[in-house]
Amino acid sequence: MATQNDFTRSFQVNAAMSAGLRVTVSSNGKIGLASASDPGIGVLQEDCTSNSYENPKVRFYGTGSVTISGTGAPATAGNLVFAVVTGQIAPTQASTPQWVIGRLLESYTVNGSKVEVAPIGVAPFSTANLLQ
Repeated sequence: MATQNDFTRSFQVNAAMSAGLRVTVSSNGKIGLASASDPGIGVLQEDCTSNSYENPKVRFYGTGSVTISGTGAPATAGNLVFAVVTGQIAPTQASTPQWVIGRLLESYTVNGSKVEVAPIGVAPFSTANLLQ
């Protein structure tokens, strides 16, 4: 079941990281460092090792995460999601440019699933956009 979190959320990690770094969600639902071409979902709030029992907090960009109904399944954690005419989100673009909503914080396989998304600032998305 998807949740909503205000400003911060704890995640399992893929590797040791230091506080203050930009992070993104990997396809396994864990966090890792965001690359230069990936704005990520937020900023790591505490140092962590690669131990699976650690769950460091990430402060989201904007106002926290939201639960949105997804379509176009399957979709993988860490993927960008786009606006669709039904008020839902989809993991693929229907046209270019299309509005990007955020990044999935969890995977889903069933159309209509309620999923947690970290908004990254609603913006037009096109092939020239760095968010690709």
